[in-house]
Amino acid sequence: MVKTQVNIFPYTYRLSGIENTASILAKKFSSKNVKDNPIPYSDTCSLIFIVDQYKNDFLYGKFVRFRRDIPNVLDMYTGEVTGLSMDKNKGIIEESHFLMNVKAGIIFAQYNFHALRMFSTPAKFYFDTLFGTDDNSFEPIDNIDTYNDFKKEQKLQKFELGITKANYRKLEKKFNLSALDVFGSIADDEESMLVVEVRRSRKKDSSLNTKQIFELTDGLLRTNKEDIRVLRAESKNEAYNLLKGNLLSYFIEVDFDNRTIYSQQIYNETKKLYDDKITGLRATISKN
Repeated sequence: MVKTQVNIFPYTYRLSGIENTASILAKKFSSKNVKDNPIPYSDTCSLIFIVDQYKNDFLYGKFVRFRRDIPNVLDMYTGEVTGLSMDKNKGIIEESHFLMNVKAGIIFAQYNFHALRMFSTPAKFYFDTLFGTDDNSFEPIDNIDTYNDFKKEQKLQKFELGITKANYRKLEKKFNLSALDVFGSIADDEESMLVVEVRRSRKKDSSLNTKQIFELTDGLLRTNKEDIRVLRAESKNEAYNLLKGNLLSYFIEVDFDNRTIYSQQIYNETKKLYDDKITGLRATISKN
């Protein structure tokens, strides 16, 4: 069993067609009522919103892509490829977990590359279709103070810089980035991308040199930004895109075992994250 990072995006949401009350939503979307709630999303899959549990104003659940395009399997010894047989009521699911606070109108949702990534479009489509309305909304939250928040970080775990070959010599000379010349010589054309990524070690208290990172990013952002294609940093819980408008996103760490992530652990860690971030999040929402 190993630890893996799960990316969490916060959204504000508004529901239409059903009362935004924990008990009502928990009943409507309980696992016992799954059969009443699938909405076709393509020729081969449906969306299903499932609430696993609720407590006070919090709902914990999964937004699921239910697939009927069952893959084939290969017999390693015979080379035979066969289809999987499955009951007509069953299918493969790809799930993105969420924590929802009905009083605050905020949902913390897992970004799952292999399932539902951002909730904005599929969640609106799902609730609009399910309830025959057109004014449900799930809006990711912009961090308008990205750089100021970044400069307050005391420990950074990852730093990433990406530039084209056409521009690396300019930055190499200005910031004494001599290592870039080695990699620049590999690239055949001027549009080739050079990406430098520095991560902390796996030691418990390891982190990067924040002072050096702040000095470098300050200098880089005072140059022509068109010279830079990627400028990102990560702390334990947050990711910063320092070039573009930054959607708020956080990270949690959970156990990963043979392609399995445990839902209850995600719920527990996401609730801790919510409690830690909600005050600052409310302030950000009020500025937007």
